[in-house]
Amino acid sequence: MKRRWGFCFLIVVFSFFLNIQIADALVAAYIANAEDDTVTVIDTSTNTVEEIIAVGSNPEGVDVAPDGGTVYVVDHGSDEVTVIDTSTNTVEATVAVGGDPIGVVVAPDGGEVYVTNSGGGTVSVIDTTTDTVKATVTVGDEPTGIAVSPDGGEVYVVDHGSNKVTVIAASDNTVEATIAVGDDPVGIAVTPDGGEVYVTNNGDDTVSVIDTNTNTVTTTIKVEKSPEGVAVSPDGETVYVANNGSDDVSEVATETHTVTRTDRVGNEPTGVAATPDGRKVYVTNKGSDDVSEISTETHIVRKIDSQGHSPDDLGDFIGTVPNLPAGTGGSGCSLSSRSGSPNFLELLTSYGLLLIPLVWLKKKGNPFA
Repeated sequence: MKRRWGFCFLIVVFSFFLNIQIADALVAAYIANAEDDTVTVIDTSTNTVEEIIAVGSNPEGVDVAPDGGTVYVVDHGSDEVTVIDTSTNTVEATVAVGGDPIGVVVAPDGGEVYVTNSGGGTVSVIDTTTDTVKATVTVGDEPTGIAVSPDGGEVYVVDHGSNKVTVIAASDNTVEATIAVGDDPVGIAVTPDGGEVYVTNNGDDTVSVIDTNTNTVTTTIKVEKSPEGVAVSPDGETVYVANNGSDDVSEVATETHTVTRTDRVGNEPTGVAATPDGRKVYVTNKGSDDVSEISTETHIVRKIDSQGHSPDDLGDFIGTVPNLPAGTGGSGCSLSSRSGSPNFLELLTSYGLLLIPLVWLKKKGNPFA
């Protein structure tokens, strides 16, 4: 009897250790459902819905803080930003901003959040320590997409109504440059090295490439119809463009600035984001009320039911959150990596740890006997 209790004790200890090591993070996609006034939380390792969170009216833009602890959701219809605590997936604050907000981005150090207000031609700067607006910057007409440089020094704003990109110096929230781009620009993304900015031009089916050293457009890439969302892979080698008018995603090689392939997704895709390891790309399809997962290795496209209507994410809506919140649909312990999908080494290590007490007991005997 003592042997059995000793054996069970060792199994519990090793299992507890395994749980801590593997379930310390979750790569989650936060999907804004514009028609339902909700945000759906999807576990990207299983593509299952973990939670549906009520937010403000007509949510559109979403960004996950760099530390994964907070998600910021732009509520276009109620002129506010909803702040979500990812440890509980509950709303911890709402922040009033300008009229008709659309885009949102969090500074790399997590200290500020920048929000485009399309109705007033401004950007609201939120202090994340107090969840209050500390500055308002005037930009061009109808700002939509927004991005920040990796060092946090510059903020890039798409002026949809004036066909320009406004560059804001983050140090003093002043405009330092404006750059002419294509017709009806919408989305924007910066490469990981900060060297280039990619802007989708919905009106002429192109992507403008901006050299951040000179703040000039160096090339224009032809894509499919009515591009909106844009994202850069974590390694900086590929740009993904959601083409709202042709129901597909264009892949652009950053080295050559050419389209390398096009993958069919759902109807009217708007937002696009990559997992931290770059192995998956997620696309919100506003017209078909679903989300597409694209494998960047096999290019297999899978349809995900996000359990919401009119998913419309403009921003980087995927991030590594600290823990799977208790009480959600998840188990709290998963053999999935931080990248959102299990790998062979992790599985081998995980099950190997569980076998250690078996081997040790066989050779040495049970010290608890």
